[in-house]
Amino acid sequence: MNKCKIQKIIALIFIGLTICVTALNAQSKSRGGEKVGKTVKVKKKNIIWEAYDTTSIIPINQIESKYLEGLWSAYKGVYLFNGIVNAMDLTQPFIVEFKDNTYRRTLKSPFTQFSLKNNLILKISETKIDTGIINKITSKELTISWKDKSNYTRYYYEK
Repeated sequence: MNKCKIQKIIALIFIGLTICVTALNAQSKSRGGEKVGKTVKVKKKNIIWEAYDTTSIIPINQIESKYLEGLWSAYKGVYLFNGIVNAMDLTQPFIVEFKDNTYRRTLKSPFTQFSLKNNLILKISETKIDTGIINKITSKELTISWKDKSNYTRYYYEK
């Protein structure tokens, strides 16, 4: 091969790499790929995701929205995704805020209606059912496992 052909091949490879890197960068930005913590190994992997902690301040069948009122922030969580369990240490908190019979899971989202049935938080929309399972509630702690099909994300919220 002569020098001119080699330069053309190198130029084509460079252009191809540039296009790939630009596409990947745009894709991660469009997904909101901001890193807000790190994944850590979880010590206890046998989590019963739908269990209710009996050290809660109220029995499971007496939970009312008034006990959830206010802004709760979580810096720790665990998740089950495709059979894999890991923990999260968050540098920016995930929040849940309850007001009357409405809630929101980000400060920028609007409040939406929900219903309570024992320890289940249910929000039904046209496209999806958002399910939260209250695992523990005290005056300062609120543990909720959010369910999406067979996957769970549990946040340990605090006031």
